[in-house]
Order: sequence, then C-alpha cells, then structure tokens
Amino acid sequence: MLTKVFPGKSSAGALGLSTCALLRAPGHTLLFDTAAHGVIKTIQNSLARLEVAPETVDTIFLSHMHYDHLNNAAYYPNAQIIVGRSEWEYATTSKDEWTPLESVLYLQHCRQVRLVDDGEEILPGIRAIWTPGHTPGHMSLAVDTPKGVVVLAGDAVKNRSELELEYSDQYVDQQASTASIKKIKSMAYKVLPGHDGYLLVQDGKVVPEQELVLDIMLPRGCMDGDNGVYHLSVK
Repeated sequence: MLTKVFPGKSSAGALGLSTCALLRAPGHTLLFDTAAHGVIKTIQNSLARLEVAPETVDTIFLSHMHYDHLNNAAYYPNAQIIVGRSEWEYATTSKDEWTPLESVLYLQHCRQVRLVDDGEEILPGIRAIWTPGHTPGHMSLAVDTPKGVVVLAGDAVKNRSELELEYSDQYVDQQASTASIKKIKSMAYKVLPGHDGYLLVQDGKVVPEQELVLDIMLPRGCMDGDNGVYHLSVK
C-alpha cells in the first residue's frame, strides 16, 4: 500500500483519501489506482522507501474514474492505463459529479488507454473482475497468491463496514453494488477496500489486518485536541 487511509467522511465534504497499491510481477510494476492529488507527498515518500521511480511503473489499473482514484495518473509518464470498457464508456459519455472532466480529457488525448472486460488477464495471476454498482463499469483486481485470492476492490467495497454488512450507501445501482460486495467476499481471503486497510475474510467474518491512524492538524492558535492536533485511530 502506498497510502494507508482512514475510512470516514467529513461534514465539509469528501476527504478524498483512497487506497493506492503497488504490485510487482516479473518484468512489470503495476499500480492499482493513483489516489487523489492531495496525497501526492505520501505517495512520493512511499515510492522512495520502496526504491521505485515513477518512470518505472509500466501499468496503471483504474478501478473507476472518480477523482480520488485517478488524479495522479500523470505522475507516471510511461505507464499504460487500463480501464474497464464499460467504465470508460460511462466516464466519457455520462455526467458524474465525482468524475473530473480534465482528467478524462488528459487520458483521452495524452495517454495510451487499454480497455478490458470481465475476467481478462492483466498480468499472469492477476485478472480484472467486473464489480458494478458504485459506478456502472467499476472493476476490481483479483490476485492469485499461495494463500488464496486477494481482491483489490476499489470502491466496490469502500470500507470494512460495507464488507461486513454487504451494503454500500453510495451507488448508482444498489442491487448491483450488493451483488458485487457478496461476490468479492465469497472469493477472497483478503480484501483491500477503496478507503480502508487490508481486511481478512475468515469464515465469513471480516477481520482488519492493521490499525489505521489519522492525525488532523488545525491551524496555529487552535488549541482543541492535543495542541491543535486530533489523533484518530480505528482498529
């Protein structure tokens, strides 16, 4: 994970904190989603720690084309962009308040985009799966590992609550969203949601793999919290 994000919402609007994961395969470096631009410093630090130069990322898989999942695509100049065929059609022909027009135009005119369908192999042992509901063409990645299938879910599963309850409160199609959550839950031993840490699925129960923390810093002079800092954590 290049970003360790805290699941939650703000009364002032969306936090824009989404997961971004790096996968290494023989001869390939793949990025799952790119996160929102507000976390670019976090991504830069994570890549530096892993000794990965942005220019060496050769593949970007976008679960969907909302701003908080695609806004840093330009940071990886040599990567082929992979998007679900239905998602691309939706993002380029429909109005969605979370889809930034400028990013769509950038991908259309400045980058090589590969469109894929359900079950299509992205790299050996890594395949795209159609998980609609949050958007009509949303796709996730299923990664085969010795322990079982890891699903990078994107916003098909945004957080631990959605995986546990098999229900999302943000969708264009509620029935499809619920079916996608159940599909992911039934096939995976581990899930990376779009806005949470890794979750283990054990006998139908959802077990967070790690504690997540988020510090909220207020402007200088605000003394609420710990001298203007609120330390939030979720286990």
